[in-house]
Amino acid sequence: MRHRLLRSVVLRILTLHRDGSETVVHLGHARGLRWRRSKRNGVAEYWLGTFEPVVQQSIVEGLSPGETFFDVGSHSGFHSLLGARAVGPEGLVVAIEPDPANAAETEGQAALNGFGHITVVRKAAVAELSEPSSRVPDAAVTSTTIDHLSHEFRPPSLIKIDVEGLELEVLRGAAATLREHRPTLVIEAHSEALAGITTARLGALGFHCESSPAPYGPEYHIVAKPE
Repeated sequence: MRHRLLRSVVLRILTLHRDGSETVVHLGHARGLRWRRSKRNGVAEYWLGTFEPVVQQSIVEGLSPGETFFDVGSHSGFHSLLGARAVGPEGLVVAIEPDPANAAETEGQAALNGFGHITVVRKAAVAELSEPSSRVPDAAVTSTTIDHLSHEFRPPSLIKIDVEGLELEVLRGAAATLREHRPTLVIEAHSEALAGITTARLGALGFHCESSPAPYGPEYHIVAKPE
């Protein structure tokens, strides 16, 4: 009975919020933010506000006004919006997203909320992208590194990484930033084995890691804080 009632509510919400419509997020740390639905960001948890609660909490608790947030793999911009509200107009959000359509989504969501302090970088933030990969939308995509972006903009206080299995490549391109600026990291590892390797590597660099299964699939969420 409970399952049928929940399904009925979700279907009703889906009917009310069609492709291209705008809504206000009512739940979670994103409550009050505006969201434009599209076929690309059809994940209902975005505009319901229930998407990745551990990541949401880590972002709002880990950022203060005036700080810088790197959202590596911004997808449609949900976490970028959270970070933008947390750092305020004096802060900066750098949303790194190689998929052109996703990058456009992030820019659109930023404009919808009046967040002019979100800058979208249409590149893959990996140490090296030398061969085609199914995890990167365009094999010819331009790559950059966290270290380069830290110089181009300013060093981040918090970095969120969700890059479909390329986590270790991103960390290799962030070596100087991790060593010199000691940001907090929130990482989605795409398997239990990859989570183990990632936490071991960060532990060796002096980060305390907490890992927990994501609410879906085989992924794990890692929160790493400098000791």
